[in-house]
Amino acid sequence: MTSGNQKQGSTPNYPDDSIQCGVEPDPWWIDDGKREFQVGRLVWAFLPHVDNDPYAIEAVRARSTEHREAVVRFHPLDVKAAVKYDHFPVAPLPQYSGEIKCVYRCKKRPAMIVHTGGPEIPNELRINKPRRQTDPCILVAPFYGANEGGQRAGFSPAFVERVRRCEYKQFWWDILPETGWKTDSIMRLDQVQPVGRNHSVVDVTNYCISETGLIIIEQFLEWFCYGRLANDSELGYFKLEVSQLDYMC
Repeated sequence: MTSGNQKQGSTPNYPDDSIQCGVEPDPWWIDDGKREFQVGRLVWAFLPHVDNDPYAIEAVRARSTEHREAVVRFHPLDVKAAVKYDHFPVAPLPQYSGEIKCVYRCKKRPAMIVHTGGPEIPNELRINKPRRQTDPCILVAPFYGANEGGQRAGFSPAFVERVRRCEYKQFWWDILPETGWKTDSIMRLDQVQPVGRNHSVVDVTNYCISETGLIIIEQFLEWFCYGRLANDSELGYFKLEVSQLDYMC
């Protein structure tokens, strides 16, 4: 069931069987112009398709006088297979013990910051050590377009409706400002992944979840991560209320 009662304002018209519709007095998304790394911030980044089988790269031929080019072979990555070490020096593909090179399909997609990482580590504690060991990362949850169109498979309308009603703790439904307030999107909390806390790899937007919305997002994360959901919480009350909609109709 989808009701015609919808919330108006600077945000999209959320259907009344969505938790965003009941957020008062704040809108759900706020354009604060800050572009800061904070929980609830909408960002864009190249994120891998984690359900896609990656490929390992193996250098099979290189010229001794040219270390920037090589002929390579791609083969499906098998975690049980032995690690193959390249015997050809290729500058862009250095080989280190215990490592292989992998290729993933990636796409620049919207995501929500769900953790901002820890504090910066003082430089005196990183002397003569690779910065990658201690450079801060954020954790983001990717959004996927829910509607069919072009090469996008989308999701079934029945599934989207259930996600909108918060039936599954690993899926979150929303409508994003950076997509023109037109497309249903589904965020996957079971695909939370790290990206560098760096504006060169993360495109941070002006939009962040409102203070009231952050409370609900935190409740949803606690439900997903620990299975705890208080009946008297905003999320718990919504799930109880929306479960009665079909009965009332």
